[in-house]
Amino acid sequence: MPQLLLTLPDQHDHQDPTVERNERRLRAWAKELPLFNVVECTPQVQSRLSDFNAQRMPGKERVRLLEVFREAVEALFTAFDPRRLQQLPLTEEERDAVCESILALFAGVAEGYKLVLVEAHRAGRGPAKDKLALLATFRAMEQITLGLLFSYRVYGPTPPFAFLETHQLYLLAEQAGVAERPVVGGHGASTIGTLYKRVMLLTIGDPYRLEENVALLLFEHLRDYAPLAVIGPAGAEACHGRFLVDLGSDSPPHRCTEERLSEVEEPRLLDLQPVAAALEAHLASQPDSAAARLLARVVAQIRGDEQRSLPRRAASREVLLACGVGAICSLLQGGNPPEGTWQVVNESANGYMLARTPPLGGELRVGDLAAVLERGEEQPQIAVIRWIRNARGGRVETGVEILPGAPSPVRCQRLDLDLTADCIFLPEVQALGITVSLIAPKGLYAIDQPLELTAPNRRLLIRAGTLLMETTCFDRFELAR
Repeated sequence: MPQLLLTLPDQHDHQDPTVERNERRLRAWAKELPLFNVVECTPQVQSRLSDFNAQRMPGKERVRLLEVFREAVEALFTAFDPRRLQQLPLTEEERDAVCESILALFAGVAEGYKLVLVEAHRAGRGPAKDKLALLATFRAMEQITLGLLFSYRVYGPTPPFAFLETHQLYLLAEQAGVAERPVVGGHGASTIGTLYKRVMLLTIGDPYRLEENVALLLFEHLRDYAPLAVIGPAGAEACHGRFLVDLGSDSPPHRCTEERLSEVEEPRLLDLQPVAAALEAHLASQPDSAAARLLARVVAQIRGDEQRSLPRRAASREVLLACGVGAICSLLQGGNPPEGTWQVVNESANGYMLARTPPLGGELRVGDLAAVLERGEEQPQIAVIRWIRNARGGRVETGVEILPGAPSPVRCQRLDLDLTADCIFLPEVQALGITVSLIAPKGLYAIDQPLELTAPNRRLLIRAGTLLMETTCFDRFELAR
């Protein structure tokens, strides 16, 4: 068996009377947890779980009790709502601490299962012959995966060693010949190999660019397609069109190049072309399905169609940032500029990478509209927030894509619903082939519906034309007479 690179908790040899080892009483405690109050619930679970992991006990007993903790932590994962956390009377530092505590729960449950695995490993019982070790391997990877999903959900930093330990658990299963052996429920989706492929596929889809809660949705959609991925030995002749995984690193897959391949000690090639082909077939048969746009984006990532084409250059200047259609309309109408400044880290012809420390109150959302106002300028640029990352040390980073054209605020009424909202008018940009368009909050757009636009000294009746851009926050569409 390979030498395992896994983090483990410290343990002691004495019997801790505060550690509950009666499953019935532990389940009764878990049932009473205030799952929707994360500030109160998380420390309760964390304290018990830490003491539990520190207590030595037989593997079978540990797994039996760990299942109670696992179910409680997964219920907390399901109940967690980032927006509810934003509404609590907490500082940004306190919110970050809550998220760190939740992440520690996934890591703690994973550590419990790793203890079982390592104990079996040291006794010479690998997952090929020991069902408990096989289950512990799967469960440990599952909990690490939940930590990753939680980080993507709150746009937080990747948990330390999450990729390294995921790679190591897969390596163990691969070398034991059990990567595709069903573990839970007797079906293919519960194999270590399929779970590993789903995680790798998700990271290739660039979760920090996904809108709120969409990473989990994508992860679920990949369940049926991940088994089609092929993981094989590395070789320069097979590198083209595949992704390179370094099983000895704490990093996600990268598009394979011969230069990268030569630097990796424990390489595997991940062939996702069968996945892309199956997704394309699905999209051809169901082009209007709810997941079509999301799955099409995965195909583009696999095929290499979403590679950045414009060069970036370093920058060092401050800008102001307003978010949301309403806030931008207020700014365009002469309202007060937004509080706080952002640093331009780098820029290209169509966007910026911005950063600030500490974060502002309020919430950035992938897919929201933003206005970038340069110091000394009166007219902001309109942009879409494409990705967000809450880095360590309280630093927030975001990437925005500029929408060309000088924006103007308008009042828009949808006549069939008597619905009125602030909107943003973007003029035609002939040089770029961009037509006149309107940006409206969600709920206003419906193709061919009559709209009345009101601007200073002007009123115009138009129809909503073709949809040009859709996010969870706004719609951008052409105008038709």
